[in-house]
Amino acid sequence: MTVLSLDQTPSGELELNVHLDSLSERGPDGVNFHKDDPVWMGHTRLAIIDLSPEAEQPFLATSEQSVITFNGEIYNHEELRDELSQVGYEFRTKSDTEVILAIYERYGSSGFCKLRGMFAFVIFDKIHKTLIVARDRFGEKPLYITTLANKLVFSSQLSTNYDVSQANKLELAAILDYFHYQYTGPNHTILENSKKFKQNTVATYDLSGNLLELHEIFKSGEISQESPKKSLIDYLEKAVSRNLVADVPVCIAQSGGIDSVAVAILASRNTSSPIHSFTVGYEGAYDFDERPWAKKLSKFLGNVQHDIQITEKEFVLDFEEFVSSLQDPIADPAGYAQFRLAKEIHEQGFKVCLTGLGADELFWGYPWLAKALRENGAQIKKPGNSGTKISYLSTVNSFAYKIYKNKLDIVRERPHKAKKSNLFFYSGMQEFNAAFSLLGKYLDIPTNHMYNPFSMTGSRIDNTDLIPNQIQKTLFETWLACNSLSLVDQVSMFHSVEFRSPFLDVDLAEFAEENTKNNLKLNLDKSLLKKELATVIPEEFIKRPKSGFNFPSNLWFRTLLDQKGEILLNGDLNQLGLLRKRNVEKSLSNLKTASWQEVNFLYKMLVLDTYLRKFDING
Repeated sequence: MTVLSLDQTPSGELELNVHLDSLSERGPDGVNFHKDDPVWMGHTRLAIIDLSPEAEQPFLATSEQSVITFNGEIYNHEELRDELSQVGYEFRTKSDTEVILAIYERYGSSGFCKLRGMFAFVIFDKIHKTLIVARDRFGEKPLYITTLANKLVFSSQLSTNYDVSQANKLELAAILDYFHYQYTGPNHTILENSKKFKQNTVATYDLSGNLLELHEIFKSGEISQESPKKSLIDYLEKAVSRNLVADVPVCIAQSGGIDSVAVAILASRNTSSPIHSFTVGYEGAYDFDERPWAKKLSKFLGNVQHDIQITEKEFVLDFEEFVSSLQDPIADPAGYAQFRLAKEIHEQGFKVCLTGLGADELFWGYPWLAKALRENGAQIKKPGNSGTKISYLSTVNSFAYKIYKNKLDIVRERPHKAKKSNLFFYSGMQEFNAAFSLLGKYLDIPTNHMYNPFSMTGSRIDNTDLIPNQIQKTLFETWLACNSLSLVDQVSMFHSVEFRSPFLDVDLAEFAEENTKNNLKLNLDKSLLKKELATVIPEEFIKRPKSGFNFPSNLWFRTLLDQKGEILLNGDLNQLGLLRKRNVEKSLSNLKTASWQEVNFLYKMLVLDTYLRKFDING
């Protein structure tokens, strides 16, 4: 974390140590800080690359002109070290942290496009008296910026930014975000004075906190032109190989889906010893239990398989601890399973785990994306039906229904705000309609905090050929960054485990995006990926129906609410005057007959109420 004092008042050592204590799970292997008023930098370390004490952070450049605090990994740090050594830079460690500083001192912030990995960092440039703040392309690593009366705070954990001397006021617009989508959006957090720092962005601040410069790190179209003849498998295998870079053992989160299967097979190609893989399953007979498929793959590859069985009783008992792992509330039904997965990986002695996360977003794996295209008037070629065009519906000309995932709820834009030239990422899935009626049924949110939904990136889209890329960009900035990546980082780092996503390799992503843009063949249902992987993956895994990271939520949420739901009646939401108590009480007494939409909404309420209580956030 980095604290910039805006009134030149030095931070007290006790206060700074309190902040760092809240980061202890994310970095149990060491704690250090660097003070150079008005800038203070602190760091807790999870040692993965260059385990020596010399690589600890905050890290001061050999020139002593800059210092960095960095969260993440740079997978191509050895290649970059060789490049910089050839022009005279002398390194004193084998760490990727030092490479970032060397890149900055050689190329400035424009050199960050050379980085391949996941990162969020702040550099204090002592010569120019500036702070350089950067975050990776997809937001794999979190970065929050909090504005207080006399300081700016940058941190990888939202609770680190809580200041006991100032009220932690709720952002009511973010509350509406949360109840519509199950997460808070890209422009804010649950706290009024804290924001998410945008992914794929580098910003320069002066020491008065003024923003001097802001620009993207990676620009679309630049990477794929360098190696136009490489295949998708070439890019994916390179990405997996990069993600294996570590000075500690690496394991895999394994299911029977083609995403994690591909990662496991390609990882096995690039390692000399059997890989440990971990799979979650559930007590009882569920069709979506992935363990039989994972065992089959592990036997095929000769990997060491670890099965994790979760029971309903454990889910209820662990609920408060699970919520404590969340820094910005997320009510994804898969959250607890990810939490338990990370816990077991930690207990088995691993710090790094590869996942298949990102493949659905990159290769159009969600069935509802086709509906978004229909609403926006795109024309595509149907995979497997060469030359046949499907004409989709005309562009949205009033308000429409915004779609992010078929487990979420819907947000409606006010009709007077809609414009014919603005194409939105919407569709009319019935499951989404529940949020409006249930929001009014269970909560009393002031109307002056009316939620303004996300729109597709850019104010105008006159060319329908651009719609697919705009839909995907919006998907990356919202669902992927704010729900999926944020959730995985929070629950894994709570257990001191780093989850990595090879599918979000910058070069691989650029190849996939350019393929969509240039050919206008939206490979729905991951058809391009499946075709390419057919030469690598056994056929039975390719043909297997999509399952996803499922959880027996319909049954287990009812049990949880039956045992803990009464907390809502006198909880923080009620004390803040936001709860329609009588309606909540009535629904809790009729859980057996309540609809799934009602149960899911009540679960969101219980997660948020528990979160507010755990972190002592005021209204």
